[in-house]
Amino acid sequence: MAATSITGAMRTTATDILDNHAYLLPIPLLLQKHCHQAALRLISLPQRHPLHRHLWHIAKHTDILRHRTSTHNLLDTFQLTPGEVETIDSTNRSKYARSVTYETHIAKDKAKAIKEHDELQDVIKIYTDGSAHDGGVGAAAVLYRPGQDPRSLTYHLGSDKHHTVYEAEIVGLTLAVKLIMKEARIISPISIMIDNKAAIQSGASPSTSAGGYLIDQFIRMTNAISDKCKENDLDSWITVRWIPGHAGIPGNEKADEEAKRAAEGEDQSSPKRQLPRYLGKGPLPHSISALKQWHQEALKRRWRSQWEKSPRFARAKVIDASMPSPNFMKLADSLPKYQTSIYTQL
Repeated sequence: MAATSITGAMRTTATDILDNHAYLLPIPLLLQKHCHQAALRLISLPQRHPLHRHLWHIAKHTDILRHRTSTHNLLDTFQLTPGEVETIDSTNRSKYARSVTYETHIAKDKAKAIKEHDELQDVIKIYTDGSAHDGGVGAAAVLYRPGQDPRSLTYHLGSDKHHTVYEAEIVGLTLAVKLIMKEARIISPISIMIDNKAAIQSGASPSTSAGGYLIDQFIRMTNAISDKCKENDLDSWITVRWIPGHAGIPGNEKADEEAKRAAEGEDQSSPKRQLPRYLGKGPLPHSISALKQWHQEALKRRWRSQWEKSPRFARAKVIDASMPSPNFMKLADSLPKYQTSIYTQL
């Protein structure tokens, strides 16, 4: 009914071809998607939530064969375990939310950002980056200071099924702060360059979305630098700046190279004693965003496989071999509804 309403097709049109045109997941796959999202919401609940203890109890008793609850079925179907996934508490703002001590700056466009970078007079400049490469995700930070060789830190987050590039970008920021902490003499102002605008803006609402705990770590570490400088009567001025990626800036290109190398495996990470303390406690919890994205891609592959077995596949692929895809909806986006209906019916 939804696909017919969207496309304006005749009621006798086959459902699978309608779903392809409207780019709607078939109902069985759509239910799988929502069940997976429900399971992720459950296992990412904070410890203070009333259901948290119940979920841990179920996770320890997965061998039950009779009278299984819906929660048993959810966790077992998607092979999800509490504790392996990050905690998201959307009802409780982080204790660091109002204690941000660093500044942010995003230029209006790429040309202005490059110009500002070239005119920057900061003594300490750090370039950070996150990258997904060969099935892995890595982060890196490279510190430049006049008269010294560049110093870098790298970290391998894990598989791209469990982690996102956004996470790696935030980890890169914490690596940058760690490099600052290891400087014998901190001279401000200090600029941290990153090519991800979302990572720069995420400090406004830490802990309320995926990857929020990493932002908390970054804010905590910048606060520690600020406190240390105040004790020694020094000024601490850190600015996180946006810089366009792949713009030929040597520092940014170096950070990208190091991040790709870190994505190749755990052996490419810097020694634990050099990394921020939270990265030395073991693997990072799996990202909710990465798990959703991976499951969505799996559903699309199943959809494609089912479509290829349809009796309508042979004829439809002559018209649009990319089905199922959003191509038809993009083409029809600028058309009136009655024209879209005619094209669909044809």
